[in-house]
Amino acid sequence: MSKNVGLPLVCMGMEGGSHFEHSSPMSSWAARSQDSSKSNMSFVVNTSAPCPPKYTNIISNTNLFSLAEQKLLTEIPLEYKNVTTNSAPLDSVFIGLERPKPSPSYPWLTSDSEILHFRYTNSDAQLKVLFFNEAAKQDGIVVIYRTKSGDGYDAAFTPPNGISRFRQFKRGRLDGLWADFEGDHCAAWLHFVNGNAVGKWLVWNKMGSLYMEADFKESYDLIGPVNVAP
Repeated sequence: MSKNVGLPLVCMGMEGGSHFEHSSPMSSWAARSQDSSKSNMSFVVNTSAPCPPKYTNIISNTNLFSLAEQKLLTEIPLEYKNVTTNSAPLDSVFIGLERPKPSPSYPWLTSDSEILHFRYTNSDAQLKVLFFNEAAKQDGIVVIYRTKSGDGYDAAFTPPNGISRFRQFKRGRLDGLWADFEGDHCAAWLHFVNGNAVGKWLVWNKMGSLYMEADFKESYDLIGPVNVAP
């Protein structure tokens, strides 16, 4: 077992609504690895064995992603890639544009960033679509979908590629699927219930081998304190 694995996974979903997170579950775990509650999970990194077929890290693997999750992960980039002030997602209307103030805490939000606000006409849901330049100088799109009760998701993708990050929420807290992707393959996968991590936590390397496998014996506050984006 390694306590400081240092995997650069960026988490964008957080408790409380349309937010972004400074640190990832991996870095949170490394920073809090001396917590006595770590005995409530098994934790193995740098696994040398080949990835078991049941953990093959592709969206079509129903051991990892339900059919509903597969549909959502596939459709999100297609639904939002062409969104503009004059081209709203289906069943929604444009209600405003915001230019966030630059902040050293969130360098991906610059004076060139745009946040488009939409309201759905067939439900109480609202949508934020963020356009920004990532560190790699690629245009990135983030969508933040929430109902009034706080249910929804955060997702990120870079056209014309597929989804790169996905976080589900219920009642304003992480609840459901949490996944990162690199190209067509999943890079990190776990689930949350009421803000706490539960069950398996899987991380793969770029070759598709299972880099880390953790198993939470009970729900665990993996994320910890979070920062709220402007």
